[in-house]
Amino acid sequence: MGTLMQEKKKCKHFTGALQEMCKAGVNYRTLVSGPDAGWLARLPCVTTKLSHDQVACLSYAELTAEERTAEERIAALARDRLKLALAAVRPLRTRYKGQDANGTIPCPICAGNLHWRISAYNGHIWGRCETLDCVSWME
Repeated sequence: MGTLMQEKKKCKHFTGALQEMCKAGVNYRTLVSGPDAGWLARLPCVTTKLSHDQVACLSYAELTAEERTAEERIAALARDRLKLALAAVRPLRTRYKGQDANGTIPCPICAGNLHWRISAYNGHIWGRCETLDCVSWME
């Protein structure tokens, strides 16, 4: 018995929706053409339960098992770094509850400077380490 989504599929050339082109040189917006609304859902690069009316791409190539494993390993490391950073800024959320605040603390990952900002409106914390590719997030 199948499900609506058997498995999430991803093209090895996909660089993200914020980029203009994939690694194979395909322009995302030119590929899907049509109306602006819903253009991401028409990309064949990543299949999710929100995907619909996807177009075909001659450069589409799924990740190999080895590439998928490497991506999963990188994602797990990124999640671990984020957990460390969030644990370091958690006390700030309590200290500055209901206030706009910002500052820097030592980064728990690389010991560089971790810049943070808290919103008085909803208590969300944004953060970014000065060290390239260390950690950054936005709640």
